[in-house]
Amino acid sequence: MAPPESNRPAPNTSYFTPAQYLPAGTAFDPQPNGKLNPTLFKPLRMRGVELQNRIWGCFPTFLPPLCQYSPDNDVMQAWQHSPIGDIFTRVPSLSIVDATSVLPEGRITAEDASVWNGEQAAAWAKVVEFAHSQGQKVGIRLAHAGRKASTLAPFVNFPRPMELTREGIKRIIKGFVDAAQGAVLAAFDAIEVHGAHGYLITGSFLCPTSNERMDEYGESFENRIRVALEVVDVVRAVAPPSMPLFFRVTASE
Repeated sequence: MAPPESNRPAPNTSYFTPAQYLPAGTAFDPQPNGKLNPTLFKPLRMRGVELQNRIWGCFPTFLPPLCQYSPDNDVMQAWQHSPIGDIFTRVPSLSIVDATSVLPEGRITAEDASVWNGEQAAAWAKVVEFAHSQGQKVGIRLAHAGRKASTLAPFVNFPRPMELTREGIKRIIKGFVDAAQGAVLAAFDAIEVHGAHGYLITGSFLCPTSNERMDEYGESFENRIRVALEVVDVVRAVAPPSMPLFFRVTASE
């Protein structure tokens, strides 16, 4: 017998969970008092993604997958599913999970979540499926930690980094391509390139203090932003035209 309309299943979900009549964070329009909604609670469309409000959840505000040291062989585990999933039942219309590595040597630690292969993408797909079952959108932040990568624990000193060769830069660009393909395979709604916090794109290239290169990737502003533009170009080429692409920056030195 078909379930009653009041408890119908969420569409396009491989397990039963009740469908959301309206996603969390959707405001009545007009409000019960007759006033119009404030801009914060008005819908927003970016490319092919429609958001019910303009409240986003991004680490470090309250999304906790960064530095949980819990993935097994770079694959998401149940520990991370629980706190992330909790956010999808609440107000943010777009939640962005953080610091997902694009290459093994780009991980902050050996226990970081990644998305450069099918097994990793399949684990993330379960997170995306639950977000969609709640009527919410979810994005992923692709990252290479640069000089802050390959550490053992937060209290261990960072070694002095070596300057990347051109071949190394090309390998990293390819890593972003593979990770973006994994994000698309996992059905994320948006991608954010991590260009902040002193990680690779900021710490090794954008920052004039730490970028000591004397080639086409250093010295002038145009040269220092070259890697960032190359990463954005290849990720945009992989992502569907309807998928929003964001770039996270550090706003001050």
